[in-house]
Amino acid sequence: MLNELQRKKFTLYFNLWDQDHNGQLAFEDYLLLSNRIAQLRGLAQGSEQYREMYDATVKLWENIQAYADPDQDGRVSLPDWLAYCETSVNLLRKDQLALQAVVEQAVGLFFNALDLNGDGWLTPVEWGNFVKAWGIGQGTLTSFVLLDLDGDGRLSLADILSLYRQFLLSDDPREPGNYLFGPLDSVFDPLVKV
Repeated sequence: MLNELQRKKFTLYFNLWDQDHNGQLAFEDYLLLSNRIAQLRGLAQGSEQYREMYDATVKLWENIQAYADPDQDGRVSLPDWLAYCETSVNLLRKDQLALQAVVEQAVGLFFNALDLNGDGWLTPVEWGNFVKAWGIGQGTLTSFVLLDLDGDGRLSLADILSLYRQFLLSDDPREPGNYLFGPLDSVFDPLVKV
């Protein structure tokens, strides 16, 4: 069973993917997010980069639908999503190779799309594009400082992979990866001393 922190994180994540805010995930939600990122990047719809991002989006949705859509109707409800997350977390805790594959697939698509100059780093400006693409509140821009663990003013792919692993598996509300997709609520705000 998911604990309170996990339910909050995975509900937040569900709500971010639910781009049309209808309470269900569908391919259209994934496509809306992908198109928003493409627009921020200035990618033309017929370009090779756009096609690569589209193909990765299709693959990501197909994986979600295969495991989180029990009736295969093309829609994933929040209860189905949370059940999928619970099963996934339990499996990923046991299988580090599977964890690595899941993390790399999910993070790779967006990291590469947001790394505007292709230097392998996300700057605060590029992080701002992430926040804008996902529709995360503007206050989350300040989370860059929280997530930039070494204080060098940039996030590498390895940094984001590590933070996403924390997001998926951490039970400690003070770990910064839990805030990768924005604040959960004031109770779990790591900037407030508990």
